[in-house]
Amino acid sequence: MLIDLKGVAKIYAGLVPFRALSDVNLQVDTGEFAAIVGQSGSGKSTLLNLIGLLDKVSEGTYLLDGIDVSTRSDADLTRLRGTKVGFVFQFHYLLPDFTVLENVLMPSAVLESRPSKQDRSEAMRLLERVGVAKHAGKLANAISGGEQQRVAIARALARGKPLILADEPTGNLDTANSDAVFKLMREIHEEKKTTFLIVTHDERIAAQCDRIVKVTDGRIVDDQRV
Repeated sequence: MLIDLKGVAKIYAGLVPFRALSDVNLQVDTGEFAAIVGQSGSGKSTLLNLIGLLDKVSEGTYLLDGIDVSTRSDADLTRLRGTKVGFVFQFHYLLPDFTVLENVLMPSAVLESRPSKQDRSEAMRLLERVGVAKHAGKLANAISGGEQQRVAIARALARGKPLILADEPTGNLDTANSDAVFKLMREIHEEKKTTFLIVTHDERIAAQCDRIVKVTDGRIVDDQRV
């Protein structure tokens, strides 16, 4: 099992503490392709941040690939995030002053300071796979929005991460590019057996996933296979 959350809660401190998530139990096996849906403010992005080790649980336990991350240090979480989790966001967050290839190499640069020849070869293979290898030497802001999101997917896949978390990955694209990006994620999932968790407001996208997890008021209220 890749993801195992038991009794997880997220509470933000303040004059009146805010409970963003309560009693979340979620298990995701390696190779699943699932959607997380819910209205704005429901807690779905908070859940994704916890799963992606961008935040820590306040209550309960979380095992990622068998590792209990609930009490790990920030340094440990950073290392785990770099090897286990790739992120694709609505806004691609590419670095505009770097080339397409350099953006895909960023995860390696963070972990190793200087990417190896093997890292560069892998990055080029990923760019080829997502259909933008011809733009490898261009600055990231010199290509189209749909192409930038493809680069973001390649970056997320770098270093063979088993889990890809996508937060509204098609929300900033027109219908044609949205369909193309989703189709690409599906193909990569089938080829590599990479686990995908996709937060989306798009019912059309969610309906094409294999599993739909619905979050309401910080709780999972429905979890069904499609």
